[in-house]
Amino acid sequence: MHEASKNVPKINSYKYTPADIIPPVAEELAKDSWILCFDEFQVVDISDAMILRRLFTELWKRGIVIVTTGNRKMEDLYKGGLQYQNFEPFIPMLQQHADQVDMTSGVDYRKLGDSLFGNTYFIENDDEESESAKTEFHEVLNKLTNKTPAQMTPSHLTVFGRKIEVTKSHKRVAYFNFHDLCVKPLGSNDYLTIAENFDCVFIENLPQIDLQTRKSEARRFITLIDTLYDERVGVVILASHEPEELFVVNNSKEEWTQEFRDFVEQFYGGERGISDDAMKEKGKNKEFMLTSGEDEKFALARLVSRLTEMKSESYWEDVLRRLAKSE
Repeated sequence: MHEASKNVPKINSYKYTPADIIPPVAEELAKDSWILCFDEFQVVDISDAMILRRLFTELWKRGIVIVTTGNRKMEDLYKGGLQYQNFEPFIPMLQQHADQVDMTSGVDYRKLGDSLFGNTYFIENDDEESESAKTEFHEVLNKLTNKTPAQMTPSHLTVFGRKIEVTKSHKRVAYFNFHDLCVKPLGSNDYLTIAENFDCVFIENLPQIDLQTRKSEARRFITLIDTLYDERVGVVILASHEPEELFVVNNSKEEWTQEFRDFVEQFYGGERGISDDAMKEKGKNKEFMLTSGEDEKFALARLVSRLTEMKSESYWEDVLRRLAKSE
């Protein structure tokens, strides 16, 4: 779309008329292929929703066959999203052009493998258990690098001219704090660069994430794990909760982040300066609850599944093979 917008002719006029760049994009795609496949198909925001509705319509007009895989039924795409009513007419069009096939077997094969280290996901609970979990976490690090965190050195990576600070690293093993990976504004390109430079990533201080007040962190963590999984990077985690309990929706908050305030104000039509009491009341809105966390909660099942496979013996055989080659 960006490339197509460059080819829009400039008109010397005081009146601005926006050009429709979707048909040229569809035409360009149709030149190369008559089947388009989209893996992990999902719709998470209104801009994507509006683009997909127009793009798919133009592709179908040109006889393109679209094949997708995803975790949601067609009728559940973008359900409860902002301005969903503008996307909803697309659902029957999609159902008209696609046959839905349920591939759920009831068996999650990612969870069948045995663990190589015995555990690569450690839970910090009370003080005594926390110290034990941290010790075991560091023992895995020592097993792979023969180093303690104090013996590793800080470093950085460069992505499009920006620096990503790596808390600690040793050869192809990186050691991060959750804050540096998911609270800071990193994206998929940053995570891909990390995956290309390291064969194993240690993540400490992974907290339980409230989807109402820390939604961006949840999305970044999902993107991080998806990227590391796709690139077959080993992951060792020190967390406060089990994977199944990582995401929560807590509707009793008395303090609200600016990010959450902006989100609520956008949801309620740009209303500014909402009081704390009104924030709490508005947070009870069922439609808002869906918008503020359903996609992330839905993604949690896949996240848990992937984290389980990422500690299996077959997964770690690949990791150790690459680490051995880097020695």
